[in-house]
Amino acid sequence: MKWIKCSERMPEIDIPVIVCDGGVEVYPAILGMYGVFNVLNEWYTNDELHISHPTHWMPLPPPPTE
Repeated sequence: MKWIKCSERMPEIDIPVIVCDGGVEVYPAILGMYGVFNVLNEWYTNDELHISHPTHWMPLPPPPTE
């Protein structure tokens, strides 16, 4: 799998992905429509950590089969 630049394309809303914040930090996260009138795109992790400026994302790998 390859990293996708956030400036080129964003993932679908509410689909779990892996996000990089531009440094060495990588998080499982979801891009959601939150806020007033559901117009704000916000990234959140399982720990409800807000990721303000991610640079790249990629789909999650498929689960193990065995």
